[in-house]
Amino acid sequence: MLERDPACPGTVDLQQCRISAHGIDAPFGFPADTRHRFLAGLGDIDLTLQHRDDVVRCEARWRPALPTTARRR
Repeated sequence: MLERDPACPGTVDLQQCRISAHGIDAPFGFPADTRHRFLAGLGDIDLTLQHRDDVVRCEARWRPALPTTARRR
């Protein structure tokens, strides 16, 4: 369809995972996690920031165990 008429109007419903054009309506597969990101407008940093408290707790436990060249007081 689109190969014959690239300007043909169509609709992609990402919430329902359906595409329709020229009277045809069909489901399509899309990974749920990627769909959530698209619909919520989330990037990689946004996803990380959703777990900020967990990251801060992990960093607090992890940092003292790291080797250092500075003298500890």
